[in-house]
Amino acid sequence: MKRRYDAQTQLRTDPATLEALDKLAAKMELSRNQLMNNLLVCGVEDLQAMDRLGLIRVGVGVRNLLDRLREPEQQPLFDH
Repeated sequence: MKRRYDAQTQLRTDPATLEALDKLAAKMELSRNQLMNNLLVCGVEDLQAMDRLGLIRVGVGVRNLLDRLREPEQQPLFDH
């Protein structure tokens, strides 16, 4: 069954990324749009699997911890 693509969105990216996408799409004989859609579908599926395993929550926690460690003027991580 062929997918319907009715939803539209806008993407801003740097020229080097767009050029790389175009080269890869040409090699794969796909349109830029189809390649980008394929990448988004794979990325969303991967994130959903990570979410089911609880890895998104862990990743957010690690990111927040690292952000706090990089900003020493913030309140202490642990109460003494």
